[in-house]
Amino acid sequence: MPAAQIPWPTSHRVMVRISLETGFLSRCRDPGKHYDSAMSTSTPLNTPACAVCLRNDASVIGLVGLVHLISHFSQLLLAPLFPWLKDEFQVSYAELGFLMTIFFVVSCAVQALSGFVVDRFGPRPVLFGGLSLLGVAAFGYSISTSYWMMAGLAVVGGVGNGVFHPVNYTLLNHKVSAPRLGHAYSVHGITGSLGWALAPALLVPGCTGFLLARGAGQCRGTGRGSAYGAAVESRQAGVGSCSIRQKRWPRHSRRQSGFPENSRRLDVLCLLLLVCGSA
Repeated sequence: MPAAQIPWPTSHRVMVRISLETGFLSRCRDPGKHYDSAMSTSTPLNTPACAVCLRNDASVIGLVGLVHLISHFSQLLLAPLFPWLKDEFQVSYAELGFLMTIFFVVSCAVQALSGFVVDRFGPRPVLFGGLSLLGVAAFGYSISTSYWMMAGLAVVGGVGNGVFHPVNYTLLNHKVSAPRLGHAYSVHGITGSLGWALAPALLVPGCTGFLLARGAGQCRGTGRGSAYGAAVESRQAGVGSCSIRQKRWPRHSRRQSGFPENSRRLDVLCLLLLVCGSA
């Protein structure tokens, strides 16, 4: 049948199919010169323009990785301090674990919705908002005077933490060239794991040093030697060679908190689940 007698829709479909096959074969013959136009340029990998592209990709990957590290670091701001928070607020490990539950439930809900917000307003303002909320939550933790104040700040931190994955993947997909997306995703995952590892590695020694310094200052003010104060604080903090002195609270305090008296098994289970989840 002549080409003029072929109906227009069929001819159009044939032309589209031929063009797609031709483009696919050309990409297979020379993959270094053909990128997705929405993701990168069509310049070869050995040109000066590609060096500029490499610098841009490295800067975006590094910044997004740093943001992801901060996000995962903030997820474990409270967990390494549970032994001190337990005595300070007179609560159980189950109640402290509930703070983490609040944080992650809120973060999960916000993460499902923040993708639409990123599509509407762009990743940059959402990223700055998330970082600001995490900063407010971290500062609030340091001045908290009650358990429920920390619970409210856990909600604030969960909202701030929930925006990072939609923001990060949007930036990587739009700002990093296609041949380096695999490297970008790898750095993104590694930096998140580093944030989890750095939180206890920095917070536990920092809190211990603060307690030792405060104990030494108090003993110096009362006329006792700093070595004695450091030894006392080491014993109370559980970092010395002596056994940990557990403060026994009245039995009615557990009843008022709403948790059963025999919640020690639940405390141990929460700790095991926290360790397994962090690993």
